[in-house]
Amino acid sequence: MKRFLRLFLYLLIFVILLIGIFLAILTIQDYSPEAEIFIYQSNDKSASIHYDQSYSVMTWNIGYAGLGEDMDFFYDGGSGVRTDPSAFERNLDNILGFMKGADTVDFFFVQEADIDARRSFYVNEFDLIQENLNYANFIFAKNYDAPYVPVPLYSPMGKVVSGLMCMSKYKPFESVRYSYPDNYSWPKHLFLLDRCYLLNRYSLPDQKELLLINTHNSAYDDGSLRQAQFNILREVMLIEYKKGNYVIVGGDWNMNPPGFDESMISSADVTMTIRPLLDEESIPKDWIVAYDPEVPTNRDLSLPYVKGTTATTIIEYFICSPNIEVMRVKALNLGFENSDHNPVWMTFIISEQ
Repeated sequence: MKRFLRLFLYLLIFVILLIGIFLAILTIQDYSPEAEIFIYQSNDKSASIHYDQSYSVMTWNIGYAGLGEDMDFFYDGGSGVRTDPSAFERNLDNILGFMKGADTVDFFFVQEADIDARRSFYVNEFDLIQENLNYANFIFAKNYDAPYVPVPLYSPMGKVVSGLMCMSKYKPFESVRYSYPDNYSWPKHLFLLDRCYLLNRYSLPDQKELLLINTHNSAYDDGSLRQAQFNILREVMLIEYKKGNYVIVGGDWNMNPPGFDESMISSADVTMTIRPLLDEESIPKDWIVAYDPEVPTNRDLSLPYVKGTTATTIIEYFICSPNIEVMRVKALNLGFENSDHNPVWMTFIISEQ
């Protein structure tokens, strides 16, 4: 009995040492981005955007082409980790096909574009999108860089390198990645996203600027972290608007928009209001929250998608400064076939002050 206990103790110490070494290596390799990273800068500030002209912007969380209708996901109460290779290829082909068909869109925000991840079979989706689409400018901002995610234990997610993309028909003179504060303790933060927003600046004829901001806010918290991230964006939005600039912020907010009414969604899906609602009082006066109240943009991932049964909601939309005239906003119902999100499209005009 003593011998057995001694062997058990040695084994326990060995396992603890292995875990300690594993965490030490990940801590040393941990991606710790600076608060502000300039991805692109140009001295050429000649006007690329003009007043009284219609422009379009689209946002889509592509779910790294791994969260099609067949998938559930372990972080959301399911058990899935990654789809099978054939489903991944089909999802990616269809996502690229949709983007090609939407090539009239002037500005395109993308979330969850993998560049080196086990969950997406190590395909560089950013490079693939660049190769297949005809845009003047492509920008990538990393928000996930984990050498190894050890959960779930039965089939670990493994390596993940992923981020936000912005592509446009017009070249910005500046693109900057801004970090959101890291609110997760060690060692949990080693395995989670380093959330950020990607800000692009475009020149107008009178030295004013159009700011387009792509954001992917936190999930899996009680909502306070998401609201805090919005408060950071709110300050940026107000400062830039006070300068006379024009601001559009869009992406995956992981929050229902102010005034969200699940009864207005006209699809046959069940609706849910499980996401925290973006506080209406925190929206600056006269700013516009542009979303399509009739079409869901996100589905529940605790089970594979079944139309009429799976719960859906709205968490993708745009927030625009008062000097932006929103012409139309439309969520495109793709049936969650290739991603757990639907894209949202908006047309707008910049009103000269």
